[in-house]
Amino acid sequence: MTFFLIHGNHDFLEKDRDVLELPENVFTFGETVQCVTWKGKFGETVRLYGFSYTERHVREKRLNEFQKQGEADFHIALLHGSEETKSSEHDVYAPFNLSELKQKGFDYWALGHIHKREILSEQPGVYYPGNIQGRNRKEVGAKGGTIVELSPKGASFEFFETAPVVWDKLQIELEGKVDQTTLFRKLEKSLQSHREKSRSYILELEVLAENPDGVSSADWLQMFEDEVSAAPFVWVNALKFTSKQSQSNDSWQQDLLLADELKAAIQELREEETFFETIESLYLHPGVRQYLTELDEEKQEQLLSAALMKLNETYAEIEDGKK
Repeated sequence: MTFFLIHGNHDFLEKDRDVLELPENVFTFGETVQCVTWKGKFGETVRLYGFSYTERHVREKRLNEFQKQGEADFHIALLHGSEETKSSEHDVYAPFNLSELKQKGFDYWALGHIHKREILSEQPGVYYPGNIQGRNRKEVGAKGGTIVELSPKGASFEFFETAPVVWDKLQIELEGKVDQTTLFRKLEKSLQSHREKSRSYILELEVLAENPDGVSSADWLQMFEDEVSAAPFVWVNALKFTSKQSQSNDSWQQDLLLADELKAAIQELREEETFFETIESLYLHPGVRQYLTELDEEKQEQLLSAALMKLNETYAEIEDGKK
């Protein structure tokens, strides 16, 4: 069995730096696009194309370097890069456009960089397999590898799980006033469904209620922490209580002309790095920073919710003024 490897921005081939010696059956592509030929035991011929990063940031397009060479049953390209028409949580490296990939005439594009599993095209096959283990709360759901089969009709994909620990999100809705007994039963029921599975889970819980004020998420988190057993385990990593009123107030966003842009901006602000870049000037201001406290994840969400409610009020005032 032969393996073909390209290096990306996290494991780039830094010049003059010692690297691990890989087994002889692993072929590593160099810094320029190479074409290598592989022959199967039944006589099939495959040409593979790819390049490895030699620095962390590869901003320029490299797509023009991919050119089919010679005759083969299949031509497969390996590319670590970003589809430029899609918004992404990841930095944009070696950008490409899906239509440009298809015009190249390759049978399959094995993509890297984006940690979310996604099929961009089946004919020809263009695919992000994602990573094999979720690293943080943003990388939810099953992670693993994919067996890709090529034929003249296109590509087929068979996913298999590898991650022993899965990050997941759960939302629980309560009717009426929040009481300890109802809340306990609801939370236990949700957690039990995960405890019965063969994998371990790190969960982010959100409880929707009419009036969750006064309910301490810290106390409940402590209780769940005390109940954690050996693997497979269920760990409640975050717990927040959200007012149904504040959630229903978000519906006004759907009516806006720039609803998609607003949604993207909100999502971006929920990213920790972007959030702190936005408020950085306050913490650097000598007259303000002495009055500021450390912001944990719950307080960040509260600030964002308050800002959205203010936008909602402003939008309502504008609409009333038009009448």
